[in-house]
Amino acid sequence: MKRHLVLAAIAIALLGALALNSSAASVNAATPSPTPGLLPLYNDGRVNIYDALESVTAYCVNYGDVQVWAVKNSQGYYAFTATKAELNAQPFNPAQPLLIKQSLGVQLWRLPNGQLQINGPSYNSSAPGQYAFAWSGC
Repeated sequence: MKRHLVLAAIAIALLGALALNSSAASVNAATPSPTPGLLPLYNDGRVNIYDALESVTAYCVNYGDVQVWAVKNSQGYYAFTATKAELNAQPFNPAQPLLIKQSLGVQLWRLPNGQLQINGPSYNSSAPGQYAFAWSGC
């Protein structure tokens, strides 16, 4: 009986999480390209779908905005959204990396090659320092 109650509680929690996730801002077309031989670890629309040790992740939402989340112990914490207008107000190819926004210890940068990059602390003891992930943008 206890086992059935535990399984029912887990099922309800998973359904609740799915309902919360589906009510978030619309995710749009910046899905990363598949990497041959690798299976995505996440299918929730984040830009860094292959990285289990990320401390920051980002979602392309509302057709050009970048929503950034700090991640610690597999729990996401909303940090900020950089709107398409804020991104377009910055040079597309700055001479040096350009900080666009930061909060909760995570940052969004525009790189000289035009890519966007999210940075955060490294929680990986085998790779201490800073976590960084760059992608072509939203």
